[in-house]
Amino acid sequence: MGEYMRIDTARPLSAERRDEINRQAVPLLEATCESPIEQQMLAALCVVITGRPNTMLTIMDRDEVFPEDDDELGITGTSEQAVWIYPQCRIGSYRADFVVVWTRDPARVHHVVVECDGFEFHGQNKAQFVRDRVRDRIMRYVGLTVLRFSGSEIYADRSQCAHNVFEYLESRDRLEVR
Repeated sequence: MGEYMRIDTARPLSAERRDEINRQAVPLLEATCESPIEQQMLAALCVVITGRPNTMLTIMDRDEVFPEDDDELGITGTSEQAVWIYPQCRIGSYRADFVVVWTRDPARVHHVVVECDGFEFHGQNKAQFVRDRVRDRIMRYVGLTVLRFSGSEIYADRSQCAHNVFEYLESRDRLEVR
């Protein structure tokens, strides 16, 4: 599996490291995203994650195949909170805009598929609308939940959309602890 970029927030980011991340940001967005709304969502996810203390963020290479087993994620032994973002991730014969994986404990790993739906492509085309629903069901069959965000939602408040992703993941963790 290829890794595009890793950011560790266990230590405060130095000015030099912040500058390096900013220099990598534009090429990262262009290299990993297919549309402007995906770029907006990835940027928001990165900002939300790097704002969380003691979190390791890893952005994987585009078009990685999502591992069938959590052991393949390399999470075993992770003692810190960690997030992996898989852009344009292949799951079976489908490709998700993003798969976000989050853990605070190697025994409890949570994933969610994040789809960014522009109205031009997803809203006006009935056949694409149907394909999206079929794909959502198949994702559920393999144990993945899909969170869909419209382009309007992302442009209106991309930060809130990113927070919604982590609220979902944290809710899975709270349910599992009970």
